[in-house]
Amino acid sequence: MISALLSFLGGSVFRMVFGEVSAFLTKMQDHAQEMERLRLQAELDDKNHQRSLENLRLQSDLGVRQIEAQRDSAVSQSDAQAFGYAMRDAFKPTGIPFVDIWNGIIRPAAATLVLGLWFLKL
Repeated sequence: MISALLSFLGGSVFRMVFGEVSAFLTKMQDHAQEMERLRLQAELDDKNHQRSLENLRLQSDLGVRQIEAQRDSAVSQSDAQAFGYAMRDAFKPTGIPFVDIWNGIIRPAAATLVLGLWFLKL
C-alpha cells in the first residue's frame, strides 16, 4: 500500500512539477517575444517619426520656394507694368512745341547714330 501511495504521489508530483516548469518556460518565451516585438515596434515608430519630420521639412521648404516664386512673379509683373507706363508716357506730348520737336528728332537721330556706329564697328 505504501508503494501504491508513493507511486501515486510520485506521478502526480512529477506531473505538477513538469507542468509548472513547462508553464514557466512558456512564459519566458512569451516574454522574450513580447520584448522583441516592443523593440521592433519602437524602431518602426522612430523611423516613421523621422520620415514625418523629413516630410514636414520638405513641405516647409516647398512652401518657402512657392512664396519666393510668387514674390518674384509679382516683382516682374510690376516691373513690366512700370516699363509699359514709362513707354506710354515717353511719347506723350508735353504741350511745349520746342520740347516735343526735340524729342521727336533727337531720339530717332540718336538711335540711328548708335546703330550706325555699331554696324561700322563690325
